[in-house]
Amino acid sequence: MITQRQFGEIDGRPVRLFTLTRDTGLRVEVSEFGAAVTSILTPDRNGVLDDIVLGYPNLEGYVSDPYYFGATLGRCSNRITGTDLSLGEKSVHLSRNEGAFHLHGGVRGFNKHCWHGTPAGEHTVVFQRLSPDGEEGYPGNLQVSVSYTLTEDSLVIVYTGVCDRDTILSLSNHSYFQLSGQGSGKDVRGQELTVFADFFTEIDTDCACTGAILPLTELGCVPREATRLGEVLASDRSQLVLGSGLNHTVFVKHRDRPAAELYDPESGRVLEVTTTQPGLHLYSGNYLPEVTGKGHYVPYGAMCFETQTPPNAVLFPHFPSPVLPAGTLYQQRTEYRFSVRDGCM
Repeated sequence: MITQRQFGEIDGRPVRLFTLTRDTGLRVEVSEFGAAVTSILTPDRNGVLDDIVLGYPNLEGYVSDPYYFGATLGRCSNRITGTDLSLGEKSVHLSRNEGAFHLHGGVRGFNKHCWHGTPAGEHTVVFQRLSPDGEEGYPGNLQVSVSYTLTEDSLVIVYTGVCDRDTILSLSNHSYFQLSGQGSGKDVRGQELTVFADFFTEIDTDCACTGAILPLTELGCVPREATRLGEVLASDRSQLVLGSGLNHTVFVKHRDRPAAELYDPESGRVLEVTTTQPGLHLYSGNYLPEVTGKGHYVPYGAMCFETQTPPNAVLFPHFPSPVLPAGTLYQQRTEYRFSVRDGCM
């Protein structure tokens, strides 16, 4: 079932909030502003529903938000070192919005635009917008859409795009997951992370990808084994020190199986992430300060699972390419699956 209501107004234009609900109790809210996920309600092992993503109680919070809560990122998610690039034989000059870097699409990325939302069937909402030629320095007119489909146990996101010129495109979602409940005031140190990958991208002192590829063990994780996040975040391994925690992209090994899993022993909630994207960026809320949104949030208060092309891929030919040729369909799929696990509280 889908319902909708007005979330607020921007420049006189009504902004709608859509609510998708299943009989299992699973409920998701998505906004036309930023094509953002604003709420995900899932049951714990006792059947008690709680909202597990960080966010704000009103539209004004998202308009001024500097943390990308729940947002769609684009045209290119994550960092690009420098803003003067070559795209084939043509020069591209992207905007700078984090020092010398272009981050998450620039000064006014996709997260700060109003999209047009349309229900498609009983359990899907599609958001669309035209990103014009030159927006944040990107070439070409890009017709882009993001669809959210709620199944009995999953939120499925499908990204599509077509451009009339060669461009750069790597779309993602920046939801912050706190499986104990977004209003719990807790950090993620007591939760367990399993990564189904073997390698990740090295970062430098600016948290920018260097192009080097390192084994997952350098992040204090053993592939395919659960690791308590408190152990990872307390590690003195150089990559974790540079990132002040997890701020790294792993290379997705299987696109039809989970790339990562997060488990909260207290609530029993489990989140599995499966994607067709070549990379999965793991971010442990390292730079999140104490901030009040729908609840009170703390540093390391949530985990982000940003499916994307590896950062800086446009600079490294040995990485999967984020270049979208003119007239070519871009399509990627990400599934967040929710379940519970029995265990002692």
